[in-house]
Amino acid sequence: MSPPEAEPGSGWGAPLAVASVAILLVVAFVFAAREMEQRRAQGRAFPRLEGEVAAAGLDAPATIVRDELGVPHVEAASERDAWFALGFVHAQDRLAQMVWLLRSARGRTAESIGPEGLETDRLARRLGFGPLADAEARRLDRATRAALDAYAAGVNARLASIRAGEVDAPAPLARLEVPLEPWTPADSVAVVKLLAWGLDGAVDESWVLWDLIQHLGGFGARPFFPPDAAGRLVPPSSERSASAIAPAPRTAALRRSLGLGGRSVGSSAWLVSSRLSASGHPLLAADTHLEPTVPALLHLAHLRAPGFQVAGACLPGAPVFWSGHNGRVAWAATHARAMVVDLFVETLQPSDPTRYHDGRRWRPLDVREETIAVRGEAPVSLRVRATRRGPLLDDRFASREPLAVAWPGARPGNGIRGLLQAARAVDADAFRRALSAHHEPVLTFLFADAGGGGGLQVAGFVPDRGIPSGLVPVPGRSRWSDWRGAVNLERLPRAELADRDWIVAADDAPPDGEEDSVVEWLWRPGERAQRIEALLRQARSRGPLDAFALAAMQRDVRSSAALARVRDALALGGPLEDLPREAREVAARLQAWEGRTDAGSVEAAAYHAFLLRLVRKLLGEPLGEERLERYLALRTASPEVLVGRLLAAARAESPGDANLADPQRVRRAVREALRETGLALLTRLGANRNKWTWGRLHPLVFRPLGWPAGSWGPQSRGPARPYGGDALTVAVGEYDPLDPFGVRVASTFRFVIDTADFGIALAALAPGALEHPGHPLRESGLDAWLEGRPTVLAMNPVLIATQARARLRLEPAP
Repeated sequence: MSPPEAEPGSGWGAPLAVASVAILLVVAFVFAAREMEQRRAQGRAFPRLEGEVAAAGLDAPATIVRDELGVPHVEAASERDAWFALGFVHAQDRLAQMVWLLRSARGRTAESIGPEGLETDRLARRLGFGPLADAEARRLDRATRAALDAYAAGVNARLASIRAGEVDAPAPLARLEVPLEPWTPADSVAVVKLLAWGLDGAVDESWVLWDLIQHLGGFGARPFFPPDAAGRLVPPSSERSASAIAPAPRTAALRRSLGLGGRSVGSSAWLVSSRLSASGHPLLAADTHLEPTVPALLHLAHLRAPGFQVAGACLPGAPVFWSGHNGRVAWAATHARAMVVDLFVETLQPSDPTRYHDGRRWRPLDVREETIAVRGEAPVSLRVRATRRGPLLDDRFASREPLAVAWPGARPGNGIRGLLQAARAVDADAFRRALSAHHEPVLTFLFADAGGGGGLQVAGFVPDRGIPSGLVPVPGRSRWSDWRGAVNLERLPRAELADRDWIVAADDAPPDGEEDSVVEWLWRPGERAQRIEALLRQARSRGPLDAFALAAMQRDVRSSAALARVRDALALGGPLEDLPREAREVAARLQAWEGRTDAGSVEAAAYHAFLLRLVRKLLGEPLGEERLERYLALRTASPEVLVGRLLAAARAESPGDANLADPQRVRRAVREALRETGLALLTRLGANRNKWTWGRLHPLVFRPLGWPAGSWGPQSRGPARPYGGDALTVAVGEYDPLDPFGVRVASTFRFVIDTADFGIALAALAPGALEHPGHPLRESGLDAWLEGRPTVLAMNPVLIATQARARLRLEPAP
């Protein structure tokens, strides 16, 4: 029964209004109380940064000094205790990240997050990161074992304090009730194997290129393949295969869960000779490209002990410094983009599909059964079949020729030993020798010492193939396809700093003289490297270079190659006067563009919106939407470079390549893309052309790394920020062409050092040191990074004391 209609002054209206306000206040109070409790819970997980903490397993007292950005500077009585303290610090700052990486490596995410973790768990179990790491841990040499034991002891000391109730577990682990299991040396090996697969596991590339050959033929597929070391486009095959191709492998989700999902993932680095340096000593700059995640994949730290010192960027979960210095040698690691993973087309016995042909005889498949626990659901069984070359990628197609994957991580060796030895190198020559022990991932290192020595070295397990793979699956029945071991370090690309003014390691081809390289390379368009070289030439013309000049180069967002693509496209488009107004407007913007991709650039927004539509116009019909999307999803392919190649061929009137570069066809595509770009910008960004800026179209958001966003509680995701750059600029701001235009990869870590003074380096890490929401150090480096301001990473004791904001003393527990 509804209340009677209120008459003026009857009194019904006021009580209803009061009741409504009271209900709203109660609801607001409940939500506020819940958020306050969540924040209190988050605060209970914050690391203790000052005072004293007893740590079981520590041999002697150690000190951890934090600067204003939260970077830990460890002072220990021995190298062993320094590694212990690093493990303790990593568990303080990034325990949730470490547990996520470990569970991803061991295929155990679904038992915490439910079915959404199954896809990555299946791949991790199939590849066997966990068992491979366990076996490798049993083979460790004494020095590597000692460092990993000490590191694990430090992690476990932090876990002990959580179990004792002295501090809470990080929010995702507490909310999802993830058990805290002791950390082991094998766990660190597993995390590095996972990272290596994330960088080197080019399974999708091989499969898609293979599929393109079947669809277009070898000559027609040629433009989609990367050039060889000499820059030549070589047809991989002129014949289409009648073999049925297996379903596409599903590997992207695992890389994405690590923050390695983009195609610009890797690094750029450049080394300047002492001849051009204002200090008379070599300069080194490193620029690491990763997905913008919170926390960052990397962590900054500095360790010091008698006779031992190292500072730089490491991966929480392993005592390895990928870029940094030790007071005598500075180094930077970049992704080599070498093809080190092969797919083998295996032949199963028709009468008995449990057997395969190994090139000489029929042999039984190795079969193991895995059980994957799933939160809230019944366990899932997984059957893993393997040949002598590696596991079969999928069991879904027993009637088709299955694919076995061979990758370096399945061979004896690890990615820790060599870099531990390199961290102790006394000069550049010793650093290069230490790289002979590096196994995975395959990296290009730039390094230099104060004496002027240094250079470039590709290092890691590069397969010594009987015959080249051609980047596509090879027949398993042929013994010629077998790996004959690894290529020796002496045969891998290298360069000496003494022979040149500078060395650049970015997206460029191998050093001079390596045209007949034993390495098969993925796409290396060289556009970023060319821009870095141009910046170095400009800087040299102004006088000697210093660390700040290199830091300024890291902020560069100009693309000269993009201007060439615009020039060719507009020339091919023909007379523009007869185009619709919106198309003419876009063309005018492109004609006026100077190639800069600043966040405020209207022309950069027009260019990228046009480029993406032109890609689909040129490639959509010959490939089909599904095949085109698979190609655009490749981690290392460069669709803008491919389009530039087709535009140049069409303008030169040299059609071919399955008629992709036919001038009339390209002309139609350009004109249609111009019109659609104008309409799209108008619809998406509004009628005010001044607001058609690249930053509005290209926002940067730091997404939570690993664990579901909701498990972090309040403040799990930062706000969207306008951002510049693109996939090929020095300051990377790559977007996903299948989900434009948000930033997918950025230069989240930057490092510059003048080897004249190892006591001071310039560094920037976004967003910050800690993973804990609500803590001021979670985004401690973000403002300086966004503004392009490098901050000081000190090793000088006086400077560290001056910068100190917190001091924690670790005491050996009784």
